[in-house]
Amino acid sequence: MFKVNRLIVHSVEKSKGTLVTLKSNNLTGVKGSYYTALEKFVKSFSNDGIIHAVFQDGHESSFKQAFLDFQASEKLDTDFKTFSHTAIDSVENFIKSTNSPGGFFFFCEYENSDHTYLAVLLVRKTENMNIIFDKETMSYEITSMTIPDTQNIAMGCELDFTKFRAGQSYIKLTNKKNAELSEYFKNWVGVSKKGSSAEYTERLFTLLDSASNDSKIIPKSEFQSKLFSLLGTQVEKRADLQAISTQMFGDKMYLQSKAAELNIEIDSEFLLHKAEYRKHNFIESKEINGVKVKFPRHLYGTNGQIDIRESGGTRILVIEVPEIVDDILNKIKK
Repeated sequence: MFKVNRLIVHSVEKSKGTLVTLKSNNLTGVKGSYYTALEKFVKSFSNDGIIHAVFQDGHESSFKQAFLDFQASEKLDTDFKTFSHTAIDSVENFIKSTNSPGGFFFFCEYENSDHTYLAVLLVRKTENMNIIFDKETMSYEITSMTIPDTQNIAMGCELDFTKFRAGQSYIKLTNKKNAELSEYFKNWVGVSKKGSSAEYTERLFTLLDSASNDSKIIPKSEFQSKLFSLLGTQVEKRADLQAISTQMFGDKMYLQSKAAELNIEIDSEFLLHKAEYRKHNFIESKEINGVKVKFPRHLYGTNGQIDIRESGGTRILVIEVPEIVDDILNKIKK
């Protein structure tokens, strides 16, 4: 269940070359009615276009050091505020040197599915939120917030405390098309990219292909059928290497050991990239005159093939997959 522990909002905005920074002295109050909106913001880290990363070795960014100090502290509200202030102070130079207009920086600590996270979001002002700076308290207050458009998140990063302690890829970054913005945000946080969800998905199938060729494992066609059946039942197509290893090989560390053996860097859990997954999941015919036929492997297995052939000016669809043929015939009978 999604739960916000604390939130603080600052702003760094640039206009005509002049930088204006407003830092909150107090945490920002979060009403229960704002939870849905904030949850939608952080769900942007669950799409298949994010980048997996860790802090870069040998690059002691102010953000990184501030986070490590916060991690080592008692994690009181004052520690959280100090971390956010130090991070904001260090981002100013990055914004000065780019075309970025800046915006609101949301620092949000929250819990979800037994993990504790820290998200930092650069948010553009939207009609769905009303944020005011109270000059008496010298802090930002949110007076209203409805379901936001996540396109207004210019950039964002999420740090997973549980994965950080385990030494896994504990940082996720939203992957925006604005190269300059993405680069300054990554440099500010001080990350070393480990891979995108597309790269991780491709690496997973490289691992699985190697595993399916292992003579001690079940036959390749049976292996693929079982695999796509397993992945195809998941709503978000989330790949958990230990769960796949347990169900496919009876050894939860099998794929991670195989990755180390092949020197393949891959996170232990990630969201499968839809386009990369489809490339492996579908049985499809070659394209003739713009026509292509394809079927998902997780529903029909991996035996046989489908094809569109031309004979005497007539195109013929040839299906040599028994499960697909049976399904079509059953639907015709109905």
